[in-house]
Amino acid sequence: MKKQTQKGEIKMKEHTTVICSKCKRRFRLNQTVKVIGSKRRICRGCLSNLSYYTPNNKMVNKPTKKGTTYGFELECVPKTPQHKAYIINTLTDLIATDDGSLPSGGVEFKTPIYNSLRGVKQMLETMCKHADFSNEKCGQHMNIGNGTYINEYSINIIKNFAPNLFDDLYDYMYEHKEETVKLCGRFFNGYVSRDYGYSDHYSWIGLSHDNRIEFRISKLQTVEQYLLLAKMWEEMLFCIINDLIKPYNLHIPRGERAKVKNIIIEEKAKNISVKLIKIFNKYVKILNNKIILDK
Repeated sequence: MKKQTQKGEIKMKEHTTVICSKCKRRFRLNQTVKVIGSKRRICRGCLSNLSYYTPNNKMVNKPTKKGTTYGFELECVPKTPQHKAYIINTLTDLIATDDGSLPSGGVEFKTPIYNSLRGVKQMLETMCKHADFSNEKCGQHMNIGNGTYINEYSINIIKNFAPNLFDDLYDYMYEHKEETVKLCGRFFNGYVSRDYGYSDHYSWIGLSHDNRIEFRISKLQTVEQYLLLAKMWEEMLFCIINDLIKPYNLHIPRGERAKVKNIIIEEKAKNISVKLIKIFNKYVKILNNKIILDK
């Protein structure tokens, strides 16, 4: 398969073929990319991005009693094609998709749906070794749901009262830019905004899905910061579940009009918004204390 040139160099013959480590099919050598740090190779077909609309519906880990689910959209730029080949070859539960908003060479890696955070830290550490997350066009959005309480019905309730729930938190985070950037990894911009409405794709908190909430103001600066952020969003979600979704079917005395219920729920939502700000400050403090301890 190899021949010796006059200069003593080793050269592969043009008809050399190798097996793709991903699809197990045989290809010419020049139709594959080497997996960095390995003898394995990935064909260019397996290395290509799928359509932006391709979902990753695989579920991993056993469901917990709380029922939380996590999905991560990891927009990044692989350091080289060989690094991308490593990610695809090693992190086989991820799928690589296109996204028109990404910079040149950018990829959106969609994770499976995690029933717990077990294994997420190791996955993120691997990603950080082989991809760059720093570009401002690359966000690492979090999709957090709950199999028992988050569904089309409850999402519609949250939509109805979204300004009451989230506007005060947005204003507080906007006024405290340093804390927001430190914890969330980024600040509000054209891709992450309140201006579009909470059902819009570019809303900072997205309610366009019927089984999860998308927290778009999420960017990976460090693995520890990103995982802490996931725990914060989960705690906020459970605050909404416990204080709004569970009590939503409260009893209204017969003869009262439906608007009475809305007034009561609006008041509950405003009270929840105060709790969400407290949760934000709680996690800012946790992160600050960790940074001090690590120094």
